[in-house]
Amino acid sequence: MTLDPGHPDAGAGFALSVDAAALVSGNRLRDHTMRTKHLEVETYPTIEFASTAIRWGATGPEAGGAAAPGGPAPPWRDGEERRAVVEGRLRLHGVDRPLSIRAILRYDNGLLTADGEAAFALSDFAIPIPRFLWLVLDDHVTVTLHAVGRERAGTSDHDDAGEGGALGR
Repeated sequence: MTLDPGHPDAGAGFALSVDAAALVSGNRLRDHTMRTKHLEVETYPTIEFASTAIRWGATGPEAGGAAAPGGPAPPWRDGEERRAVVEGRLRLHGVDRPLSIRAILRYDNGLLTADGEAAFALSDFAIPIPRFLWLVLDDHVTVTLHAVGRERAGTSDHDDAGEGGALGR
C-alpha cells in the first residue's frame, strides 16, 4: 500500500501478490483438488492484483473530510474512515482482467486499515467450476480482504509495499 495522508490523491496505490498454493479452505482433500484441477498452481503459481486508480467517496455525514464528487480528496485526519473503490487489474489463472474492490479505509495515527470486497466469475478467468460430490460451486465468487499498513520509520517519499504493507509519506 502506498498513501500520503496529507495528499491522498497523489500516487496512492495498492498491489498484492498471493502464492496460490498457500490458499487453504480447511479441508485437505478439497485444497488439493482446488490447487490441481481449478487453480492449476504448478502452471499459475501466483495471483496478483495491482491498482490503477482509487476513487474516494464519503462514508456518510461523519466523514467530513471525504472528497466532493469530482474534487480532490482532502488531507486525512487521524481516526477518519473513508470509502473508496480501488480499480485495478487481477491476474488469476493466467488471465488478466479489470477488477474493482469496494473498500473502507481507516487512517489512525500512522496505521491504515483496509477492508474490501470484490466479486467476479470464475469462468472469466477460465477456471473450471468446482464440483464436490453433489455440490456445485457457483460461478460467481466474492473475495474479502483485510490489509493493514503502517507508516515506515523515516519515510519521506512514497514507498513500495513491504511485508504487511507500508504507507509512504
